[in-house]
Amino acid sequence: MPDEGINPAELPSEAAHVWHWFLELHESRSQGMNGPQPITNLEILAYAGLTGIQFEGWELAAMRRLDRLALNPPEEAK
Repeated sequence: MPDEGINPAELPSEAAHVWHWFLELHESRSQGMNGPQPITNLEILAYAGLTGIQFEGWELAAMRRLDRLALNPPEEAK
């Protein structure tokens, strides 16, 4: 993850595991003709199956939000 954009230091310690999961999924993100692609439900499902993680709803929502921010950083982060 580039230094600009999402600042993990701003995440609550209770969400550190979600940041870790997101980074692992981000590393295997597919690339399309127009650049990086969103992390899909199938990729998250495969990750959960491989790791034995049972995501809670807020964890999935947080990873989706992180994914959107990674693909579309706010103007001030560019």
